[in-house]
Amino acid sequence: MKWGRPGVILVIVVIVAAVMGAAAAVQQALTVRDRRRFPPPGLLVNVDGHQMHLQVRGPDIDGPTVVLDAGMGSFSPNWHWVQVELASTVKSVAYDRAGLGWSRPSRRQRDAQTIAMELRDALREAGIEPPYVLAGHSFGGLPVRAFADLYPELTAGLVLVDASHPDQWVRWPTPHAAQILEVSQRIVGWLGWFGLLRVLNLSRRISAGLPARQAAELRAGAALPGYAAIEAEQLRAAASCCAAR
Repeated sequence: MKWGRPGVILVIVVIVAAVMGAAAAVQQALTVRDRRRFPPPGLLVNVDGHQMHLQVRGPDIDGPTVVLDAGMGSFSPNWHWVQVELASTVKSVAYDRAGLGWSRPSRRQRDAQTIAMELRDALREAGIEPPYVLAGHSFGGLPVRAFADLYPELTAGLVLVDASHPDQWVRWPTPHAAQILEVSQRIVGWLGWFGLLRVLNLSRRISAGLPARQAAELRAGAALPGYAAIEAEQLRAAASCCAAR
């Protein structure tokens, strides 16, 4: 039997569709498995119609609570060793921004001010009283700075750990760097429906040195398609803020 060019193209399309369908099914099955393997280790509180996750450690003593905000591409397990070191002397809270880790997505935009307001509401719902010492790593430096600006009466101190600068995207030497990264994140997020993020294991670097459990939690969270989409929204909001300054 001779195949014409349309027939060959049709066979290729069918094969590609079958492979993508199988990959999507495997991704979904592994996502369900990960949800069973890694239930939320901390508190879940309701903030504006969505749940947010907070990992609380340390004693209830007088004095500020340390609040930990992770960098781009990360969430609460990344602070494991910091919380272990702090646990003997102070209470600490590592939380997941909306849409990351065990926190559900928010309907609000992902600018630093909105993220800071959600953090304030989550702390209040969890019954964690101020004042707070806020520590932000990389992108997490933007929400904690916004928190200190919005709620100075709740803020006892601010720690910036290699934090992003509010103006970094307008000073970046590569033109349109934020837009390029945003688009790449959206593409990666779409491919994540077919298991690409699971294969790439984008959490490998940020989880280096963590215990096996926390490293596996980060890998499972980073394998979700919505993970990259949230990062893209955060990038867009941060770049828009820079452009408006």
